[in-house]
Amino acid sequence: TKINDDIEVIQHSGKECLDDLLGKSRFCGTRVTGGLLSKKCFSEKKFKIGVLHEDTELVSSLFGNAEMIGFINVSLYFRRVRDGSLTSSSLSTKNLDLIDAYKSAEKYCMSNYPEFTYLARNRIVSSALTLLIKYYAGGMVIDGFEKKCKAALKEYIGEKNIEARYKVIYGMIVIAPYITANLICHLYKL
Repeated sequence: TKINDDIEVIQHSGKECLDDLLGKSRFCGTRVTGGLLSKKCFSEKKFKIGVLHEDTELVSSLFGNAEMIGFINVSLYFRRVRDGSLTSSSLSTKNLDLIDAYKSAEKYCMSNYPEFTYLARNRIVSSALTLLIKYYAGGMVIDGFEKKCKAALKEYIGEKNIEARYKVIYGMIVIAPYITANLICHLYKL
């Protein structure tokens, strides 16, 4: 559907958008900032204040419950970065909110879209690995940070649908955490 010569609305089912959010396809770049959602979608759901990645938890259920979502091909969202904001601060325990957000998405999938549960679990493992790598590479000491990342990894790493690359990286971190973390940060410019 075209709004005018510059703006087009691309529609996807809620299930397609949930798959896109948790999976690797990224066909429509699903985010609240790009989706056209009715105000009534937010009547019972609210963003959590002071939580990083609060959109991940909320969007999983919003997308999964929607019949159809329209995305526009124009960016109307501008992110303001300021000193001291949650998103511009250095690594802290707040970053662990990402693991919790994907665990909420996992619970939603288990109840509503069991076929997507493995996608949420891969996101949990990927997030825990990324945070742990940044933690080791930064040479930081943050109380409880390493423990929470490792607990999430131990809970899910043995599952059959977890991507092999995550299992390999996890094995490397167990053997040589600081060397592995610095190597991965160097290769992927984290």
